[in-house]
Amino acid sequence: SVTVVMASGGYPGQYETGFEVTGLEQAGMLPGVTVFHAGTTVQKPEAPVVARRKGSTTRVGPTLVTTGGRVLTVTALGPTMPEARNRAYLG
Repeated sequence: SVTVVMASGGYPGQYETGFEVTGLEQAGMLPGVTVFHAGTTVQKPEAPVVARRKGSTTRVGPTLVTTGGRVLTVTALGPTMPEARNRAYLG
């Protein structure tokens, strides 16, 4: 197994927060990959947000954003260390 820490730019010194975190659904579908949250929170919009695209309307819900320096860890399993590392970086 291999674990990769995803950290905010500037960590361990001063870093900014509030950046949107995306791609977790895709990472969760990868076999042998688990994502652990550390510095994240769900940010709810103050009012319902509506995104309009050519002929359709989509309601946009809460957003996952960064709140800390160590944002996520991605742990992956593999039959060899290089394969586990590759999976972790795909996640």
